Amino acid sequence: MKNRRHYQIVLATMLWTAVAQAGVEGWGLGAGVFDDDFGIQGRKEFMLTETGVSELGLQGSVFFASKTTFRFDADYHHILNPGSAFRIYPLAGASFAIRRHSNRWGANLGGGVKVRLTEHNDAFLELKYVFGDWNGIGIMAGIHF
Repeated sequence: MKNRRHYQIVLATMLWTAVAQAGVEGWGLGAGVFDDDFGIQGRKEFMLTETGVSELGLQGSVFFASKTTFRFDADYHHILNPGSAFRIYPLAGASFAIRRHSNRWGANLGGGVKVRLTEHNDAFLELKYVFGDWNGIGIMAGIHF
C-alpha cells in the first residue's frame, strides 16, 4: 500500500507540472536501451531561467524485458552553452521504476547533447547511470518538437 501511495504522488506531481506548463514546445519522443532492455520514452522539458541555462526534464519510459518496466525520471539539466545549436548538458535527478509488484527509487547522473534541427525541433542523445535499487546504464535518443 505504501508503494502505491508513492507511485500516486509521483504521477500527480508530474501531471500537475505538465498541465501548469502546458504547451507543445518542449515535448519529445525517444527510443533507447536501459541495461540491454529496449524502450520508448515520452518527455517534457521546462526552461527554468530566461538565459536558457537551467532546465527540468520529466520523462516517462516503458522498457520491454521479460518483465515490462515503467520508469519515471525528473532530471535537472545545466546547459553549458545555451546559445549554441549544439548544446551540451550534465544532468542529475531522481528515478522511480515499477516492475510488476516492485517499486524502486534511484538517483540519476549523466549528460546529454541537443542539436538544433529547425527553429522548433531538436535531436537529443542522453546517457545516464541510475544508482539505487535497480542500478543500470541507459541511453536514449530522439527528437523534441
